[in-house]
Amino acid sequence: MNKPGVSGQGKEMNEAARSERIGFAGSIAVMNMMFAIRPRTTEFNGGEVIHRLQSVASAINAVIGKDGSALDPLFTQAIVLPIAGVVVMGTGRRRPLYFGSAERLADLTGMDVLVLRFDAARGASFDILLRGAARWLSGYLAWRRRDSELWLIPSAGTGPCIRASHAGLVVEENAPFLDLQDRYAGIITAKTHTSFEGWI
Repeated sequence: MNKPGVSGQGKEMNEAARSERIGFAGSIAVMNMMFAIRPRTTEFNGGEVIHRLQSVASAINAVIGKDGSALDPLFTQAIVLPIAGVVVMGTGRRRPLYFGSAERLADLTGMDVLVLRFDAARGASFDILLRGAARWLSGYLAWRRRDSELWLIPSAGTGPCIRASHAGLVVEENAPFLDLQDRYAGIITAKTHTSFEGWI
């Protein structure tokens, strides 16, 4: 008797799930009590994502160290900031892909998770899972003034603004901008440049 087959669509779904489970590998280093994972290109990301991920880490004072001992395979394409209590991850895939892996990493580390999503047409946006939160804060944008800390603000509608610094991801009652014009001027999409430095 022939065994029942698996449809083409089923195979694609299984492969996608398998890729999300095993598509991670990295190494960890210790420098000034901060940990950094060497980014490596996988099907979830590419060079454009890696460069922007490193820029975000720099904007919130991450320290990128040399390669060290092997770590859990989930940590590919992630930078871990234990003092800030944040894991920064990156992908070129659209929502809701990558949420499952990010939630597992949140469980493993007990830290906040910040997921950078890069689209060549739209630029960078962010999803945030705060420790103990029941749901994601999705579709956030980077916002910053010159010589100030990085902020993450809702792309549309209302929602909390998040200040991102060496102290971690902090929910603030007041927005960092004065009005809609100020809000628009400070948004950083990193579409053509990888930097998340403020300029207004």
